[in-house]
Amino acid sequence: MQSKANLRGAILNTAEYLKAWCDANDMPIPPELVTRLDAAKARTKYLPDPHAHVKLAAEQHLATALTGYFTGLQDRIAAYAEKRKSSKDIPLSFWTGEDTTLLAILGPQLTRMAYSGMHIAAEKAGIAFDSSMANQAAADWAATYTDTLLQQLNTTTQDGVGPIVEDWINTDGATMGDLFQSLMDTGLMGADRASMIATTETTRAFAQGEIAQYSQMGITQMRWQTNNDELVCDICEPLNGEVRTIGDEFDDGITDPPGHVNCRCWLTPVVSEKHIKVMAEGTDAGGGFWMNPDDKSKLPSQINPDPKKADATWLKDNNPRVSEFLTGTDENKSPMIAYLVDGDAVRTNVWQDWTSGGNHERYPWIPDGEYWLDVDNVKEYKKNLAHETVEDWDMRDKGDDYSDAHSYHANVTEYKMRHGATEDDILKELGWNAM
Repeated sequence: MQSKANLRGAILNTAEYLKAWCDANDMPIPPELVTRLDAAKARTKYLPDPHAHVKLAAEQHLATALTGYFTGLQDRIAAYAEKRKSSKDIPLSFWTGEDTTLLAILGPQLTRMAYSGMHIAAEKAGIAFDSSMANQAAADWAATYTDTLLQQLNTTTQDGVGPIVEDWINTDGATMGDLFQSLMDTGLMGADRASMIATTETTRAFAQGEIAQYSQMGITQMRWQTNNDELVCDICEPLNGEVRTIGDEFDDGITDPPGHVNCRCWLTPVVSEKHIKVMAEGTDAGGGFWMNPDDKSKLPSQINPDPKKADATWLKDNNPRVSEFLTGTDENKSPMIAYLVDGDAVRTNVWQDWTSGGNHERYPWIPDGEYWLDVDNVKEYKKNLAHETVEDWDMRDKGDDYSDAHSYHANVTEYKMRHGATEDDILKELGWNAM
């Protein structure tokens, strides 16, 4: 009699063969079957991370940004030291300014990674994904964690740089070239450190996103996963396949990935028989509903798979605008107007995935030059308007796709508003009139 593990392996192999045969014969495969196959593989022990390509892309993006930052930091330290040879210390104000620069890099990217981790977790567990809830949860985690990370990074940098600058000042005839070389020799300014930070923090952000999603779904246990190959280190190899309750420690006091610097381990949910039953029935369980392809009432993306093709007949006979919020002029001198909108009416009659706001480039049924804000989201009006404005401009004028426009510049702008920047000043910079 076949063991459960062998039977699972045989099923996965058969599914992979079927998928390959369909690809070779140009036959379409139902998307939900591909998603479920990927989820099943992700829950199977001793298989490579099925989402490694997503994480690697995020990791490389962060490494590139950090490499540029460290190059600039080296220049700024050298310039500061040259102007102030009478002082042996770089003051706290200098490092405070570096915190601000580094925060603008780390905050949006860690937020996006945690968000992606939540999306991946939903796929693994086979549930629908709430993007607005995930956006907020990811932003909250990133805002809290970046404070800790900034302190760690700059403490390490300051401790390494301080003696270098002091020695350079006290050395007669030392040149700027000597200072640059000494700074590079610390290993704190180059691409290697940027890559190390990017790898470690990408693993952490994706893991934290997954943990948040599992917790919201009522899944209480997770399994540590490695690629189980010759590259797995002595720390993580014993952890492979171990199951722990979320929040409890694995061996060696590790609660979740990364287990060490440069760790690329990941997590999978431990789905109980209760959850399997819930998944089959498509009923609600612990903060989210489970996907059931036969129940399209719970899958708005299957009703309207593309916001550009949404049935906007209702809009011809009804006006969801509640009141005018702001007016302005965009960078092309064209008029802009922001409306408070009955969000429930839009979701019920036009597009069920519409959340807190929208612009014409994302939702063509919103008139060009108009920005719609959900009237029930009063605390977020200004942040949402800034986000929608930047997103709209990036797609319209720069040709960015929605994912890049939403996740990069728009999220960066919103992040600044949540961390000290004056909301009215940013809106004014974007062409909106004062309230």
